[in-house]
This record gives sequence, structure tokens and C-alpha cells, in this order.
Amino acid sequence: MKVAYPKWIYSKSGSKLVHSEEEHQAAGEGWYESPALIPADVPLQPVAPAPAPAPEPEPDKPAPPTRADLLAQADELGIKIDRRWSDERLLSEINAALNK
Repeated sequence: MKVAYPKWIYSKSGSKLVHSEEEHQAAGEGWYESPALIPADVPLQPVAPAPAPAPEPEPDKPAPPTRADLLAQADELGIKIDRRWSDERLLSEINAALNK
């Protein structure tokens, strides 16, 4: 009877998928067609523990303020601005005004 590949083979340390007769022979001794064929005097080794669960995702951080938000806040605080300023500069000027 011809054995169809790929197929699973089993040993005391686990199982693996082989794709050909050559690969099956290369596995060496101690590999069986079924886990039921592993001799009783061969202790089964535990399977590697499952990987730790993925960490919980961090809560969504609030989105940074838009340029329009920064311009409106600067206007409310009476900050004289230059429209060429970057968002970082606007935020810096707003924080400086709030900390006065």
C-alpha cells in the first residue's frame, strides 16, 4: 500500500508534518504513524506551553489638536501669532500663555 504524503508522524516529544518518504526516513527512529503506536514505556513529554496572551491594547490616546484648534485657542488667549509658525510653535506659545 502506497502511503500518501504529506502526513503527520508522532514521537514522544511531539508531532510533525512530513512531505515525502525521504523526509519520513530522515526523521529517524522514534517516529510513528499514530500516537497510539508509541510504546507505553516511552514517557510522553509535555508540549511546549502556549505563548502568553497578547497584552491588552492601550486605551486610545486623544488625537492631537488640529491646526484650526490651535489657532482658535491662541486667539482666545490673545496670543499674537504669525501664521507661518509650525503647530509645535503654536502649542509652545499656548502652553507658555497658560502657565503665566
